[in-house]
Amino acid sequence: MNIPNSRIKLTVLIGSAFLIIGGIVAYATVFTGNAAYLGLWQGPAQIYANDNNVTGRGVTGGWHYHAGFAYNVVKQGTVVVEDGCANAEDANPEEFGTRTYTAGQAFETADGRVHRAVNPDGNIDEVEISMTIVPQGGRPRVPASGSLGKRCGPARSVSECKSYWERFDFPAQFANQGECIAYVNQRPTVTLLAPEDPLQ
Repeated sequence: MNIPNSRIKLTVLIGSAFLIIGGIVAYATVFTGNAAYLGLWQGPAQIYANDNNVTGRGVTGGWHYHAGFAYNVVKQGTVVVEDGCANAEDANPEEFGTRTYTAGQAFETADGRVHRAVNPDGNIDEVEISMTIVPQGGRPRVPASGSLGKRCGPARSVSECKSYWERFDFPAQFANQGECIAYVNQRPTVTLLAPEDPLQ
């Protein structure tokens, strides 16, 4: 029996499509919805996936910031994400966004704030999966330290400016509190859209 060449091509194409779809379902997250939910609505973007393994008492990447959106999941151990503005003598370092995450928890960063990740446990490696979305051609991680060490900033609220405007030195220092507040009020903000659950 003779099968037309076009029919063979169609069969191969459909079979290949099912293999590809099957591979995606088995090995990756399938995203459905508008790309705006991922922060891609402002133009071409690149997505970087990375596995981080931080040994006990180790630090991953040093002081840095993300030029886009960074989504992270902790698979094992504990990670402390330290804010570049927090000082050891601060009574409440959480005020600057220093947070602790354990296995099974997820977190995101999207405001360009200088930070670093530290494994506080001396016995267990911290294992983390991250996905970073940046403008096309951008770097997923941008170093933000120099000869003076870590950097503090950028400022993200008026209340921070009122209490700590002198601390900020990234991307630049402020001459006074008013200059810091003006920066916050004029700085473009990032809003992540999220789908709503119709049953809630």
